[in-house]
Amino acid sequence: CEWQWNARVKNRTMSNHPSGCPACAGKVATETHNLALACAQSGGRLAHLPGEWHHPTKRMEDCTPASGEKVPWRCGTCEWQWNARVKNRTMSNHPSGCPAC
Repeated sequence: CEWQWNARVKNRTMSNHPSGCPACAGKVATETHNLALACAQSGGRLAHLPGEWHHPTKRMEDCTPASGEKVPWRCGTCEWQWNARVKNRTMSNHPSGCPAC
């Protein structure tokens, strides 16, 4: 994929579990793997998330669907604002929603 990243030599050469490309592993947001794209390709399951994304500086394109980062959300129904991990809103069979609703 030609992604470039910094890594310690020991992490790339450990015989038991050498690290690989973070882009190929889906650990960093790229043009072909990001939260905005996952929402668009979810078949409607995540279609509400772009309207609830409320991060002041970070775009959905800068985040992965499995990110453990807590980001601000705003409910499209009641306007409640809360912080939740991206992966808790995207990766489970029962994703978290608005705590007020």
